[in-house]
Amino acid sequence: MNYKILSFLSLLLIVSVQLFMMVNFIDFSKKANNSLGEVYEYYLPYHRILERADKSITKSLELFERDFDKYKRGQEIIILLGSSSKLLNQMKCSESDLLGIQRDLQQLHSDMGLFYKTLDEGGGLSPYVFGSGNLVKKFSALKLSLEEYRVVVFSETEKSIKDSLISISKTRNRMLTVCTSSIVGIISIIIFLGQVANRRLMLISNGAKRLGAGDFNSKIDMPTDDSFGELARAFNSMSSSLCDKGQELNRTMDDLENTRRSLLSLNEELEARVEDRTFELELSLRMKEAEIVRRKEVEEQLKLSHEVIRNTSEAVVITDDNNLIIDVNDAFTEITGYSRDEALGMNPGFTKSGIHDSHFYEEMWSQIINHGRWQGEVINSRKDGEDAPIWISISVIKDSEGHLSNYIAIFSDISEMKETHKKLSNLAYSDALTKLGNRNHFRNTLKNAIRTAKLNEQQFMLLFIDLDRFKEVNDTLGHESGDKLLIEISTRLKGCIRRATDVVTRFGGDEFSFLMQGCGDIEIAKDAAGRIIAKIGEPVNLGGHTVNVGASIGIVCYPNDGGEFDTVIRRADCAMYKAKEAGRNCYRVFDLKMEQNFHTKEQLAEDIRHALRRREFEILYQPQVDMLEGRVVGVEALLRWKDGDLIVYPEEFMPIAEEVGMVSNIRDYVFDEVCSQIKKWDKSLREELHVSINLTLAEFNEPGLLTSIGKYVKIHDINFSPISFELTESTVMKDVEYSFKTFHGLKKMGLKVSLGDFGGGCSLLQYIRCFPIDVIKIDQIFIELCHSDPEDAKVVKEVISLAHDMKAKVVAAGVECIEQKEFLLSKGCNLCQGYYYSKPLSGSELEGFYENYCHENSLIVEAELPVDLV
Repeated sequence: MNYKILSFLSLLLIVSVQLFMMVNFIDFSKKANNSLGEVYEYYLPYHRILERADKSITKSLELFERDFDKYKRGQEIIILLGSSSKLLNQMKCSESDLLGIQRDLQQLHSDMGLFYKTLDEGGGLSPYVFGSGNLVKKFSALKLSLEEYRVVVFSETEKSIKDSLISISKTRNRMLTVCTSSIVGIISIIIFLGQVANRRLMLISNGAKRLGAGDFNSKIDMPTDDSFGELARAFNSMSSSLCDKGQELNRTMDDLENTRRSLLSLNEELEARVEDRTFELELSLRMKEAEIVRRKEVEEQLKLSHEVIRNTSEAVVITDDNNLIIDVNDAFTEITGYSRDEALGMNPGFTKSGIHDSHFYEEMWSQIINHGRWQGEVINSRKDGEDAPIWISISVIKDSEGHLSNYIAIFSDISEMKETHKKLSNLAYSDALTKLGNRNHFRNTLKNAIRTAKLNEQQFMLLFIDLDRFKEVNDTLGHESGDKLLIEISTRLKGCIRRATDVVTRFGGDEFSFLMQGCGDIEIAKDAAGRIIAKIGEPVNLGGHTVNVGASIGIVCYPNDGGEFDTVIRRADCAMYKAKEAGRNCYRVFDLKMEQNFHTKEQLAEDIRHALRRREFEILYQPQVDMLEGRVVGVEALLRWKDGDLIVYPEEFMPIAEEVGMVSNIRDYVFDEVCSQIKKWDKSLREELHVSINLTLAEFNEPGLLTSIGKYVKIHDINFSPISFELTESTVMKDVEYSFKTFHGLKKMGLKVSLGDFGGGCSLLQYIRCFPIDVIKIDQIFIELCHSDPEDAKVVKEVISLAHDMKAKVVAAGVECIEQKEFLLSKGCNLCQGYYYSKPLSGSELEGFYENYCHENSLIVEAELPVDLV
């Protein structure tokens, strides 16, 4: 079938059906609208009548119901709408209302065919009646009331209207369905025809794409007689023609490619010949240029070498193969004093000093001959006869055939360098303050002693010395006084030397070493240690202040206590710490049992962590006694680390704790223990004891100090009032502004503040007076000789006077005898602590001491005073 005819017939059918449906739909819509209008036109007047006459009809119906049989005529229902004045009055209906009702009834009668007439009856009535036959029958049969009748009339009328509307709606829906179906069918036909045309167009398009891609054999299979078929046949014809032309073009291109390749081959051959010839010419030219440049460089190098040799600060000597001088530079003349003319033709040996023997020169020439070079230090003689150390380098020069042609010697005068090295060596190995050997000197001396002892199978003794209470003097009197003390101690140590082989060095800080080389007798070492302790223990006057320090000494014997350098050092340090643990101001000889409890810094840090977890730290309490009243009024809390049988003091582990960041952990541990003990004492003791807690500089500066103490006071449900914090004068003055703020924060919480180790900072009184201090503690270094030394007595008296001016109490630390007690009491100091009263006690031991002391009122605890009074 021809595609054009099919398309035309389809379009004609579509238009015809569409027109038919539109005409019918318009006609139907008109009819439906007319019917609906009629219904509403009839219904509305009737509805208006009933609305208007609602009151009148209601009243008439009431009258009619009473006289129903009287007004019944056949099959009609009579409704009286009286116009007489009687009825109007009864119905309360105006004349205008009645006339409106009559007009509406007449209109209803003419529009809907309702029966309507007027009846005359006796009594002057002129009623109007209307009704419907069917309704009359239904009313008569059922004896309906007038109100029910009115409802029936309305419902029947409404039902008729609804039925008409439903019929119209159904008819219109059927028309819409038919119209929609026809439109869908038309669209389906159009889509189908479009798909047929699209498939054919796609065949033609794909063929064109293949042709565009170079496929000249592409064909379109479309055996139809319509326009699409004609287009396909034309395309196939064009494709065949292009295929033939393409084959012819390919043959032509092949011929052209063969010609191009031939030309390229000829061109490459010609270029290669030109390039080879050009390279030969360039190479020849470059070789000539290089030769010219090389000759110029040789000439320049010779000139430069000559100038360098002539102007260099090092002496240069050139000899021939017989080792006779053929040239020297100006530096040779300056160093040796010999002129160039005096040196030419001479053997370089004419400057020998005679210090080196023949074996030295034999070894030197052996190196030169076998290895072609030698260098080293040689002491030659100048022309004026003075010996001069030189550093010389001698080398062999050979010709192009490898035969010896010359010797060249380059040397420089190292006299000044050796002198400078000697000075630097003294600086590197000498302590600038004490003029003793320093740590480097000690290391070298000890290593040399170990080597000598191994070679000669000898022994030696090493004493490790650490000053006791040096930190207290340094913090109290200042670093300048501390330096003076170190100088004095160094002088005393040098005075303890009895043997020429003894060496004293300052190991660092307040640590010294005393090396007794060639000594294998431990008793001699002990005697030396005793002399050192006695000498260091003598009083030292520092700017008007007399101080006493001690020494803790550790002794090791080589090789019995270790054969290696590090082992000897470690064990000497271990023995020294053992002497400190034993009470200080004594010596201890190393034995292997000590090393079992010795801790390195890393081990100590780890042990501190374990000790906190295992609660190995304990708090001891040293009583503070009011001498006038004869009662215990307070205690000082002292932290100790009990590691088995080993007692470790805070000055030994707190620096490590500061380095590893555990200060706050230890501080919280102390607060917890002290607050817990105060709670126990509140229940067992008769009165409240004041507890003084020492704070180091790191603990005082640690954030959260106030928060931490507040936390544990709250946990243990105690008051702040029994607690006071004790800080050293140096700690307070480290940062005056921070200390001032923190002091006031402590006071605001109800805590007391104590200034400990006071007595050496008179220049700081202007600041100290501004602080809210409750207690001032006099350092025990001033208490020790306060009853016999005028200077210490003066310091103590001034401190007591200052404390009274500041309204602060005074506590004297380190009271050990009755003379000290009586002196302090006479000067107005009534609070004391020390071994005269009691050593530090545990919490339970303090309860017993408190009861006994209060009972006897004058109890003095007799205790053997250890060397360490801290």
